[in-house]
Amino acid sequence: MNNHPFKSYAGILLLGAFSLSSALPAQPTSQTLATTTTLSHTNDPILATVNGAPIYESDVSDELMENSFEMVNSGVKKDKVERLIQLTLHEQFLKKQNIAIDSKAIDAEVERLRREPPQSSCMCCRYTSFDDFLQKNYYTLSEFRREIAVDFGMTKYMGYEWDKKHLQGAEQKAMVEKERGRLEKEYVKMAHIFFNTAQKPEYANAPEKVIGEANRKAKDAWMRLRMGTDFEKLAAEISEDTLSKSKGGNVGCVSVYAFGNVLKEVKATQKVGEYGKPVESPFGVHIIKFLP
Repeated sequence: MNNHPFKSYAGILLLGAFSLSSALPAQPTSQTLATTTTLSHTNDPILATVNGAPIYESDVSDELMENSFEMVNSGVKKDKVERLIQLTLHEQFLKKQNIAIDSKAIDAEVERLRREPPQSSCMCCRYTSFDDFLQKNYYTLSEFRREIAVDFGMTKYMGYEWDKKHLQGAEQKAMVEKERGRLEKEYVKMAHIFFNTAQKPEYANAPEKVIGEANRKAKDAWMRLRMGTDFEKLAAEISEDTLSKSKGGNVGCVSVYAFGNVLKEVKATQKVGEYGKPVESPFGVHIIKFLP
């Protein structure tokens, strides 16, 4: 799937983050996927099977661009088959674990994504809309709902496994306290007002102009803060980090190296609850505020 913009909402990423290779059903030589459709599949070729569950041509062809080059659609079809295989393998695994997800939870997640579209290729950008995300990643809504169910199901499964293998209650609290010093050195909880540079289309040809404009915007924002404008309200109004701006700029807990060395350097002189002067990172210009 390296040549196309989509990736699995859960499956392949979770496999990488949490090894399930011994627990998931073995992938057969002739792979295919089960679908939830109830429509007749007369004259609808089976492209592959996963443990006996079929993947049909219509499952793969939905949402492909009708007028695009055949070569492009051929590559996308191949990637969609791989994505559907991973999706079905996870569904089969979760069924064996007796893990099911309420459709109301899936509905709620779809509505959340309509309000806050998924993250795109960079750490601070979103798709223009949920429908834009579906279209550019060749998803039908029904297929993506299955992805959400798998994502929630695998999160639930990993929670069960974590509880079985790791400390709980007072022992867990004691471990956290023991590690607190190290964690507070390596991570920060932060918010920022951000002005993008590296992701701007014109950056490649005119980097100094783009950086200069970002610094001008950051200086104006800094002056508004000094005049009493609320940090969270200003972030929601003007920050170019589309993932955090709806949360008042709150990024959450991140590594001190998330933006190069900037956070580590600022952390050495700036107190929690304060915001500092604009600083540059490889990604853009930030006004940073550390949170408790």
